[in-house]
Amino acid sequence: MKQVLYFSAEWCGPCKMIKPQIIDLQSQMSIMFIDADASPETCKTWNIRNVPTVLVIKNSMEIGRLVGTTITKDAVINLYNK
Repeated sequence: MKQVLYFSAEWCGPCKMIKPQIIDLQSQMSIMFIDADASPETCKTWNIRNVPTVLVIKNSMEIGRLVGTTITKDAVINLYNK
């Protein structure tokens, strides 16, 4: 089963703009919201260097990544469906 990890931070302007689009996708896919500031070890594990970042995970392995302004609802759907 695939899962989406959405890394963001409270202070991040782009994160605030993108979050509603990610929330809209919750009815279509499993999404975990991760606060990068509160979860530094998780960020280290997944090599998160910038927020917002979206990872698509399958069988505990990253199969796709979107960072920053490349994150749109359609881009997440396309990445998830690959």
